Amino acid sequence: MTHLHDDNLLTEAARDLVRDTLFGNGLRGYGVRVRVVGENADPFARPRMSGAQAGELEISFEPDPLRTDTVVIVDGLRVFLDDSTHAALDGLAIDARRGGFGLVSR
Repeated sequence: MTHLHDDNLLTEAARDLVRDTLFGNGLRGYGVRVRVVGENADPFARPRMSGAQAGELEISFEPDPLRTDTVVIVDGLRVFLDDSTHAALDGLAIDARRGGFGLVSR
């Protein structure tokens, strides 16, 4: 397991939504697992951008990372990424939008 700090991985809106979800559901101490799914899960293919949007994300809230995860600390929040998602997110940030989360260019 690797630990990194990257305050730019989540936009301010995404950080607020993650915190609201964690605390609103009594998930103190949990982290957020993010996975790029579908076509964009290939770590060698950049997620296709459409305006400021890209990719499809699968989000879940979990108490602990997997031993193979990269754990990114973002303003005190733990974000759990598998290898392919970590590679696919290079140069992108996770943003909150109506109905959930999406990707934007950094």
